[in-house]
Amino acid sequence: MLRRRTPLVLLSLLVTLGLVACGTPEPAALRLDAPSMKAAVKAAPGPRPAPKSAAEVRQRVRLGMMDLSGFRPETAEHTEENTDAWYLRSLCRDELPSDRHAVGQRDRRWVKSPVWIRHYVVGFQKVPGRKLIDELRSVLKTCRTYRTHDGRTSTIVAWRPPGVAAHRDVVTFCERQKTDTGIVNQCTIMMARGHYVMEVDASDGDGDLKKSQALTAKLYPLTAMALLMVS
Repeated sequence: MLRRRTPLVLLSLLVTLGLVACGTPEPAALRLDAPSMKAAVKAAPGPRPAPKSAAEVRQRVRLGMMDLSGFRPETAEHTEENTDAWYLRSLCRDELPSDRHAVGQRDRRWVKSPVWIRHYVVGFQKVPGRKLIDELRSVLKTCRTYRTHDGRTSTIVAWRPPGVAAHRDVVTFCERQKTDTGIVNQCTIMMARGHYVMEVDASDGDGDLKKSQALTAKLYPLTAMALLMVS
């Protein structure tokens, strides 16, 4: 759902994590050939201090755009990229309560059959990203079926066994959506660090559940690395 907001509220690991900390004017996108991604995530310093301005948020969300050109043939080039203010996934709610306080965001998509991937980064000045994770987790406790903004009937599907390890700042789930042409499945990762939230929605096999789960699980470490670039 496109966010309506007034103007006022309107890997190469960037060579090293040090470049990110110092601020690189025109950073390269996060690539898949980053050495030892898991080790880098584990060894990363704590989150950055709260951003001082909306301009800082908008600059930093650019750092988190993944480059999936070496991931699969279907993701050799991204299909679309924009800074439209879309709401984070809120399922049975119109929006997560804290999402209205976002001040910067960026969206990138890869759409080529049988793959569909959406990568979205959003930042806040005064709201910790963890708060939105908690809000989504609360929604998932009771949300089973809902109507999407484009009229699809969507049912939450249990991901068993979980595709990624449990974590305080990470939520994952899958959905089965009824469309005019049949059933489509997709899975979502949402994670937070500092004052930023990253969301990845993915579908594979033209909507096959197991293939979508496998694809999303493979995207998980890349998503974690991308979030480090931002926060």
